[in-house]
Amino acid sequence: MADLTLYFFRHGESLANQKRVFAARKIDPPLTEKGIEEVKKRAESLKDIDFSAVYASSLLRARQTAEIFSQRYGFQIELSDDLQEVDVGILDGKSQDDLENRRVYNEIIGKWENGLINIGFPDGETLKDVGDRFRRFLGRLESEQQNRVLIIGHCLFFMAVIWLFCENHGPRFEDAHMERGHLSVIKKVGDRFRLVHFNISPEVSLQDILLWKGVVIAEGLSDPTVINKLSVCKAEITKDGIPIDYEGNLGRWHIYYVRCSREGINRLQSYILHGWYAHFWNEDKLIVVYNDKQFELARHDKATWKEATGHGKSQGIPENELGFPTD
Repeated sequence: MADLTLYFFRHGESLANQKRVFAARKIDPPLTEKGIEEVKKRAESLKDIDFSAVYASSLLRARQTAEIFSQRYGFQIELSDDLQEVDVGILDGKSQDDLENRRVYNEIIGKWENGLINIGFPDGETLKDVGDRFRRFLGRLESEQQNRVLIIGHCLFFMAVIWLFCENHGPRFEDAHMERGHLSVIKKVGDRFRLVHFNISPEVSLQDILLWKGVVIAEGLSDPTVINKLSVCKAEITKDGIPIDYEGNLGRWHIYYVRCSREGINRLQSYILHGWYAHFWNEDKLIVVYNDKQFELARHDKATWKEATGHGKSQGIPENELGFPTD
């Protein structure tokens, strides 16, 4: 499960959000009309992501959110009790604006921040309880060999998971507070997770955030029309006089700047000719793709590039063409 990426989507506004009451298990409010619209906005931007599975909390507001995704794009939704909101016990159904209720809530959160994971809400869950059920859910994903999973759930639950499982969480528990209808992404790195995108608004294009930018040269492909399946941002044609094959023929390169999913990069590899490559980048990562091998590198650390450049040289590519430009 080394390549596991989880997309956390917080449900849209519920009746409890509108009334500003704590909602966990005892009350199970539906989405409001505003909440339904919040979900529809985000659903539009998720349609092009190739999820291996979609899971949702079994509580009503998460189920209704999941049903909107399913109806619009045919996602098969699996429900899980392990993804339910944190049980806040005696606070469930009570006003968030009441000073005593807020004092109880803040006191428990403060203890969790100080490492007291066995402390819980009165008549509710401890932080350890939440961690245990999320580990159980991760075990399910591992047994099913999932790698890109959309999880539709709840604010406090996602806060707890980020705090417990992400090595780069903020200094305060509340730093992981997600707005309704917003998206966060965590990725497994070794035995832990890293928070790679947080609280993405429905108004923000996921294409700009989640897709890889790349450079593909048409002359280096067995079938250049495969470029039509990518999102082309810009195209350039070089001057004449550049080698275009192993027979010494000279011509021009047609260079395409594209956006592509990770799966699209894998599909493109089968079209890359010996002696050519394509390369892609996303934040601090760089992928170099040859016909027979891929290298995932640190974009800004050329010390990690040695094996990739060596492979290119072994295919006859001049060293001055192995700079993998990303700017």
